[in-house]
Amino acid sequence: MKVLVAGGKRDLSRAAITVLSAVILVAGIAGISAIWNSPSASAEGTAVMADGSDDFVVSAALGALGRLGAHSNTEAIEVWAEGVVSRNGLMQYSVMSAELGERYLEILGDDVMIEPTSASVDSWYASDIVEGETETKATLLFTVSEDGKSVAASAELTLTEEGEYTVISSLTVESPLYDFTGIRA
Repeated sequence: MKVLVAGGKRDLSRAAITVLSAVILVAGIAGISAIWNSPSASAEGTAVMADGSDDFVVSAALGALGRLGAHSNTEAIEVWAEGVVSRNGLMQYSVMSAELGERYLEILGDDVMIEPTSASVDSWYASDIVEGETETKATLLFTVSEDGKSVAASAELTLTEEGEYTVISSLTVESPLYDFTGIRA
């Protein structure tokens, strides 16, 4: 059994995802288009002011981010879990398989950040990681606090290889994590 503790290892590929996410958000809020000059990925982000807010439309940008990802199980777990903690749908999406990512886009719509609530994630860790020949199963435990009460919640992830990346091909979360992932039963 391997145990992964939050806040551990950091590397450049994870930093690239975080930096790119920040650039896309800033560009969108400022109303600037973000375009990657590559034969395989292009995206444009725009600012929407219909309701007086600075909501960033990210559908196209998410498609470009689908080409980024993790190069190890540990990295994919860290990126997804930190996306849960920060309610960042873009970060969670960035390490999902193409199929799971498409389904997740239906949940997210045009929102990058999941609606805040009074609940918060105090900590998380991977309690169990079982590596198989074609896939890895990971159980993550989160401590969710709200109104002075804490509860434990788990997420079950299946990680597989997709090209040169490690991606989450399926996931299940318990109800205390719904507000952090946008996923509902």
